Amino acid sequence: MPTIMIASMYGCLVGRRNRRHVSWEEISMSSIVSPEQSLAGGRVNRRAVLRGGLALAAAACVGLRSAGFALAAGSGRISYMTPAPFALSFAEVLIANANGHFKAEGLEVDIIPGANGIQPMQQLMSGQIKIGRTAGIVMATSVEKGVACRAIATLAHDSPLFIVSASTNPINGPADLKGASIGITSPNDPTDLMLKAMLAAGGLADSDVTRQTSADNAGSFALVQAERLKGFIGNAESINRARATGAEVTALNLTSFMPLPGQVYVAMDDDIANSGEELVAFLKGVRAGIEDILDDEGYKNTLETLRTLGLHGIDDEKTASAVIKENVSNWLIDGRDRLLFNNSEKWASGLDAARKIGVLGEKSDDDFYTNALVEKAFRV
Repeated sequence: MPTIMIASMYGCLVGRRNRRHVSWEEISMSSIVSPEQSLAGGRVNRRAVLRGGLALAAAACVGLRSAGFALAAGSGRISYMTPAPFALSFAEVLIANANGHFKAEGLEVDIIPGANGIQPMQQLMSGQIKIGRTAGIVMATSVEKGVACRAIATLAHDSPLFIVSASTNPINGPADLKGASIGITSPNDPTDLMLKAMLAAGGLADSDVTRQTSADNAGSFALVQAERLKGFIGNAESINRARATGAEVTALNLTSFMPLPGQVYVAMDDDIANSGEELVAFLKGVRAGIEDILDDEGYKNTLETLRTLGLHGIDDEKTASAVIKENVSNWLIDGRDRLLFNNSEKWASGLDAARKIGVLGEKSDDDFYTNALVEKAFRV
């Protein structure tokens, strides 16, 4: 059984030119890997990366064994980064790789676990990866600050993020945030930006809440139960795992506060122009992986494959299946025939909402996404 390529993750981060279009300071993004650590003369400093957050992200994925497909000479190879350590939420790419769909497209994909939603953008900017996955709001704010990138596909149309609280002291809307301590994964990452949108919707200032760094997992709910947090920003996996312990959980989805696409695949404009065939091959492989999951009734084969890969946290099949089912529902919002397509109406609504709260300026909607590659991939 082929598995995820962790051993090569450092190799794929070294030796490619720096393609930053704006400075790290201008982007003003926070990440575990700092600009000083990650860039040295336009290249990633391997020793610094080993000291920094990318090594931590890899360490969080111990058990994902290192191997890959042996491809014919001349086959394409690209690097792809997730916006968090490997989890069920990234099943579409893990299954695509394990089931040989990238290989079938003549492509080898190094799948690299990120630490947060900002890190894929940083690695794209510096030329270390070809494709990253992140929240639509993170990509949009990057474009606003001058990064020459755009979404080449939408995976999750709605935000996969919720504000999670105890049912005994629930957060049902912005009014419940005033004076609260709220857990976010990292400053300026998707969890922080979605919290900002929720505050703005309620006419509240950023200073009306206290932000605390917390992991997006069921462990953060223990901080809620201990009243150290009133709530935290988390995803379906965190919610389902907390509920599996018998906890009474209230979860409010954040899409209504910021309706930009929840999760998108992002590439730099020059790679879209110059490496389009590789990106198309990636999208074809992902689509095939998604189709495998959709055709897998009860997700038993999917879970068995992920278990074989060494993915942790799937021993409770009922909870794991519920997480996958929620993700699938989000992928299918526009229907199976429109998988991975960017929805122009969704983008227009989300970009308008982001402009209203001052996150974006007046760039054209067309600056943020393209359907050219998905149309080519699926012969529309």
